Amino acid sequence: MRILLVNPTTRIYAKGLSVKAQSPLGLLCLAAVLREDGHIVKIFDHNVENNGLKDCFKFNPELVGFTSFTGPMILDGLNLSEVFRTHLEVPTVWGGVHPTLLPAQTVSDPRVDMCVVGEGEATIVELADCLENSRDLSRVKGLVWKEVNNGNVKIIENDPRPFIRDLDSLPFPAWDLIDPEKYRATSMGIKKSSLSLYSVQSSRGCPFQCRFCYNTIFNQQKWRFKSAERVIEEISYLKEKYKIERINFKDDNFVVKKKRVEKICRELYKNNLDVKFAADCRVDLLTTQLAKFLRLGGCEQLFFGVESGSPRILRFIRKGITLPQAMDAVKICKKMKIMSSASFVIGFPTETMEDIKLTQAFITRLNPDDILLKIFVPYPGSSLFDYSVKNHLFNPPQKLEDWALSWANANYQLSSVPLNMLNRLAKTMVRSFYIRKFPSKIILFLMGLLKNRISLHRILFQGVKIITAYTD
Repeated sequence: MRILLVNPTTRIYAKGLSVKAQSPLGLLCLAAVLREDGHIVKIFDHNVENNGLKDCFKFNPELVGFTSFTGPMILDGLNLSEVFRTHLEVPTVWGGVHPTLLPAQTVSDPRVDMCVVGEGEATIVELADCLENSRDLSRVKGLVWKEVNNGNVKIIENDPRPFIRDLDSLPFPAWDLIDPEKYRATSMGIKKSSLSLYSVQSSRGCPFQCRFCYNTIFNQQKWRFKSAERVIEEISYLKEKYKIERINFKDDNFVVKKKRVEKICRELYKNNLDVKFAADCRVDLLTTQLAKFLRLGGCEQLFFGVESGSPRILRFIRKGITLPQAMDAVKICKKMKIMSSASFVIGFPTETMEDIKLTQAFITRLNPDDILLKIFVPYPGSSLFDYSVKNHLFNPPQKLEDWALSWANANYQLSSVPLNMLNRLAKTMVRSFYIRKFPSKIILFLMGLLKNRISLHRILFQGVKIITAYTD
């Protein structure tokens, strides 16, 4: 069976700088199991392929699959679904985070025929086999679909699909189906080296209970992992076949089982793979000993979800960390020469101006190497989504298309601070951070240029970032 897998575009631009498209790891994993089952697969990533529809029509797929998060990419996915259903008369199946959290609403859209709930590997293979052999769809676990009789639509939710217990049993992602070079971000027309064009998923899920995160529903608060041996095998394959220098660990939480991480790092060093990496880490899980192993294995950057400088807000969102733990984590990174990036969110329900001032002051005290700051948006599947709806702070869209249109601007008044003030505060906080960082960043990048041959355009890119902070 010929199967086309589509990654709809996010197409976000700011100040002439395009946000770097990330390689569609989820689709590469689906493609791998489908090919293993004898199907012919093509991937169309609308983020990097502007003129690829002609090739898709030439491929003449018998099934088209879409992946989507909540947000603007839903609209592009729906537009492409309509194109394929109209011109090729081919069924469409959606999967990913948003369709998993709202499957019935997703399938209710006339441009969507079926929906995969949860992990897609086993479900997509069974679905393809059923379609190819004209078998009953009701036997496919994890599938939501619809029957249409005389204009009457009946949505059918099959039995749920259990989680894949042995992640080591999955084949390597089908990297040969994309051109990783297309995922280098550009700045001022110059290709810049990214931290990684290649990603490795060493685990799935997260055992923690953050109220803003969809994971408590999507992965049911379960954490499953690949063995250290399998992770090394996958990285070795990428090194040998694609000569990689860096990878991103695309885990929801890389550092859950510390002994596993230590073993991965030891094996990376022992096998002399010479691969640098970045990963997500909770501040309460990082220790000096673990950081030594991470550095030994080639860790260049750790991403911390700090979220707030207000202890009250941290308790409210059930983050399960303390501000001293965040301070310690960043100090450890500085000591071990690992770049630290910290994410923050303002505009949580119940948040006050005093809470935001505490966050602003804490960012200064924490002094990580980089920050990401966003205004809170209630994502479906999260506890705070339910809280916002229950307390009449937010009316969720009733149609799939509306999730794309409303999320494009995401103008929701959920805290006691007016939205226009939140927007101004977010810009001010980011601007202040990078203005303070400007002298040290210039020195560090110049040192990197001399010692590590960091390309000049990376310095230029950071320079533009700082100038933007001054002038925005």
